[in-house]
Amino acid sequence: MAFKTSLTAVVAVALMALSIGVFLATSMAHEGIKITNAYAITSGSNAKSVAIFMDIENHAAVNDRLIGVASDTAMRVGLHEHKSLGDGVMKMQEVVGGIGILANGSIAMARGGYHVMLMGLKSPLVEGKTFKLTLTFEKAGTLTLTVPVGQNNASNSTQQMDGEDHMKMND
Repeated sequence: MAFKTSLTAVVAVALMALSIGVFLATSMAHEGIKITNAYAITSGSNAKSVAIFMDIENHAAVNDRLIGVASDTAMRVGLHEHKSLGDGVMKMQEVVGGIGILANGSIAMARGGYHVMLMGLKSPLVEGKTFKLTLTFEKAGTLTLTVPVGQNNASNSTQQMDGEDHMKMND
C-alpha cells in the first residue's frame, strides 16, 4: 500500500513539474512583447480585403521582428506598408522579411504605415464581433490575440477598404 501511495505521489509531482515547465516555456516565448489597441476595420458585404492595426511594444533587451501573421478569417494574411512615392503619392506593398522592433522600442501599425492585411475575406467583418489573429515573432515566438472589429477609440476616421483588391499586389 505504501508503494502505491508513493508511486501516486511521484506521478503527481512529475505531472505538476511538467505542467509548470509547459507554462514557463509558453510564457517565455512571449516575454517582452505587448500588443495594444488592436482592431480591424469593419467591412462591407462586398469587401475583399480589410486592414488590422495595432501597437506592438518590445520590452525585451533584444531586437525582435514580426515575421508572420495568420488568421482563419481570410484566404491570405500578410504584412503590408504604405510607401511614399513622392509628391504626396502613396503605394501599398507587401513587407518582405518582416517588421523590426527595436529592444525596448515600439511600432505603431496604423493607417498610412505598417498594417496587417486580410485578403480574400471568408465572410464580412461586422462591428462588435471578434476573430483570432496569430502573430509570429523571430525571437518571442507565436502570440495569438483576439481582434475586435470596429474603429479604434482613438481613431475618428470611418474609411473602409471596400473594393480594393489586395490579392493582386503586382502593380
